[in-house]
Amino acid sequence: GDVPKVVFENPVFHPCVDPVTHTLNVKQGFHKWKRNVNHIWQLLLYTRRVFYKIDLSSPLNMEAANLYEKDFEQFKARAKSCVTDWKEQLYLSKDHPDPH
Repeated sequence: GDVPKVVFENPVFHPCVDPVTHTLNVKQGFHKWKRNVNHIWQLLLYTRRVFYKIDLSSPLNMEAANLYEKDFEQFKARAKSCVTDWKEQLYLSKDHPDPH
């Protein structure tokens, strides 16, 4: 069946994350999702792994992919800036229906 989606609330500067929709390219790790074989924990492990082992075979963010290959220091600076932005967003109060 269809592969589940991983969508980030805020932008993530990464070759495997679409810069417009903030969607991770999950099909790169799971070509086909098999309900009785694949599990959510595998999806979470894959999501973590793409940040440690960057695969440029089919990037969704060409700018990030090009910087990763050609100017790694600039790529790191942009990724670090993204993390800093996430940390700031994390502590902003938002109306959210989840009481936890």
